[in-house]
Amino acid sequence: MIGAYAGRGRFAEYVDQRRQSMVRQLPTDVERRSPLSGAWRRAFLRAPRHLFVERIHSNGSVYRRTDRYWRHWLDLVYDERQVTCLASMLSDLDVADEHRVLLVGAGTGYACAVLCERRSPARVKSVLVPREGLEPPTDSLEGCCSVH
Repeated sequence: MIGAYAGRGRFAEYVDQRRQSMVRQLPTDVERRSPLSGAWRRAFLRAPRHLFVERIHSNGSVYRRTDRYWRHWLDLVYDERQVTCLASMLSDLDVADEHRVLLVGAGTGYACAVLCERRSPARVKSVLVPREGLEPPTDSLEGCCSVH
């Protein structure tokens, strides 16, 4: 994993910087439709997006968490443009304390992770729909929410 390319502390520090920067930018982008509440911002801060994105495409190239360009991969993973649509959808969802949420076709699993950070994991269920060439994110979601 990335440990081969970066000291654990340096990597974790960079992840925290990128995650905080992404969340700071989200309210500006999302405000056009609806403001992102403090509770949602905290959920995005706690959900580790880098655990759900093995590779990312940019300008015809593919970047992976294990290659020597891990810093550029992290920059792309935590680019607020990558999660603005998800932030808008979750903000519009208007989840109340008593609500339960079912996610179908959870993709990378990141939306499930954010919802679990916002709600109790017992209130979030996820049904994974396998896609060719994409491994289900069950390891990343372990302990987060109920995955079927």
